[in-house]
Amino acid sequence: MKKKMGRPVTTGTGKGVLIRFQSEQLAVIEDWIAQQESSMTLPEAIRRLALRAAHGGAKKLQKRPARSSC
Repeated sequence: MKKKMGRPVTTGTGKGVLIRFQSEQLAVIEDWIAQQESSMTLPEAIRRLALRAAHGGAKKLQKRPARSSC
């Protein structure tokens, strides 16, 4: 079988979302990234902050159990 050309899928079949930030907003997020123990990309930081906000600001996020297909 011949290899497929192009970049391999890295994040699965998630839905892409475009968000525009003002420079002041980006500065706040970049400052937050700098304060973290591990380095991360801007998109990863935005995902983490969004999940944290959705879970009421919990420091450690617990993974949800997989939904049943029934």
